[in-house]
Amino acid sequence: RREDAVVFASGGSIDTVGTKRFSTDDQLTWQVSNRNKLAFNFRADPLTQTNQGISAVSPVPTTETFQTGGPTYTLTWTAPYSPSLLVDTTVAYQDTTVQFSPTEVGVPSNCLDARFAGSYLHGYQCFDTRTGETSGSSPRNWDDQRQRLTVKSDATYYKGRLWGANHQFKTGITVENERYFRSLEQRPTYLRSSDFGVGSPRYITITASLDPDSEQRAVGTTWGIYGEDVIRPISNLSITVGLRIEQENLAAPGFVPLDPQADSDRYVAGAAGLTPSQRNGLLQNSFPAFEDRQGAKDAVSAQIPGPNFQWGSFNGQQSVWTRYRQPDDITIQNTNLSPRLSIGWDPWNDGKTKFSMSLGRYYDKIF
Repeated sequence: RREDAVVFASGGSIDTVGTKRFSTDDQLTWQVSNRNKLAFNFRADPLTQTNQGISAVSPVPTTETFQTGGPTYTLTWTAPYSPSLLVDTTVAYQDTTVQFSPTEVGVPSNCLDARFAGSYLHGYQCFDTRTGETSGSSPRNWDDQRQRLTVKSDATYYKGRLWGANHQFKTGITVENERYFRSLEQRPTYLRSSDFGVGSPRYITITASLDPDSEQRAVGTTWGIYGEDVIRPISNLSITVGLRIEQENLAAPGFVPLDPQADSDRYVAGAAGLTPSQRNGLLQNSFPAFEDRQGAKDAVSAQIPGPNFQWGSFNGQQSVWTRYRQPDDITIQNTNLSPRLSIGWDPWNDGKTKFSMSLGRYYDKIF
């Protein structure tokens, strides 16, 4: 447990950023038989940080509490079937969470004067450009979960002399399934400008989400098979040749990708020689509009009650457009070949000096 002091210049007041971490790594092994051993491992490292974002212009009520961490369970089976064959198999599961939440809930902002007493704006976080200060509770609750299941098995075979050299073969397979889920509640925020006159606000800028309560997900599966041969033509020279074949498959909800350049090119080509009214008709069918104008307006009105919202000129123009974004799952599939080559040489064969070189192609995953 740790508290880091933050000293503010005004009045010399002090607050702290708190950190609480717990870490454990425990293992239990079982020698099932002379040739079979099981090992179970449990790891956890939860972390909590308080007053994130605190500063001289962002007091404690505006900050967030951050929490992360989660358990990892691993089961390993080691099986030396013979002096020449060793098999290692691992199954692991990881479940990690990430959370952001307001340090204090329901703290009103202080950007507005008494004339706005009881206004819904007091319930939203505010940044006051006159003073540079932030007030009010944090505007978000973020809760996500990141899960991973891994299954991996390796087999090592010590062949000995073959084709004029000693060989050690290794082959294996690995499969990983990853899942991501996120729940987000995003409340409006507003910005208070400089005063136009004494005690009267010049303007207020409000930012609101069209989807204040949103859910997101993404899933992916990656598998790979690999093999290698460690060749020792002489005792002080080893050559390793290997190849890995892997495939990654991802899926998440989304939309058909937009292609603004292609839309623009088609419009420019089709508008040549048309009258202004004909070009307006072509415009309606050339570019995609937001698919739920009324829903967007209703969502903003629910979060910002009172004002009589009107369509802006561009949004009003889109009311007669006929093309819309189309929902479509995001699906990505990558198949990769990863070769490996390495050489190790002990010139005096005494274990004191070694020259080595390795060459390989590696692919990482999309997170």
